[in-house]
Amino acid sequence: MLEVTINEIQNNIDVFLSKIKNGEEIVIKDSNNPIAKLMPYKTSKNKRILGKENGKIWMSDDFDAPLPDSIIGDFYK
Repeated sequence: MLEVTINEIQNNIDVFLSKIKNGEEIVIKDSNNPIAKLMPYKTSKNKRILGKENGKIWMSDDFDAPLPDSIIGDFYK
């Protein structure tokens, strides 16, 4: 991972954008403190498959039942 200062990124933005396009990550520092991380933007190429996790998740029949007053009261303390 490449670390650069704000001045370096401002003066050579085209060079660093090229590096990012090639998959490199860059950390921008201000006074030796990291303030931002630039990395390539990746979109998900995997499509979700409906029902893929079918049978792996269990949910109680009363999962959406109202909470008891004793628990609801704790939210208002």
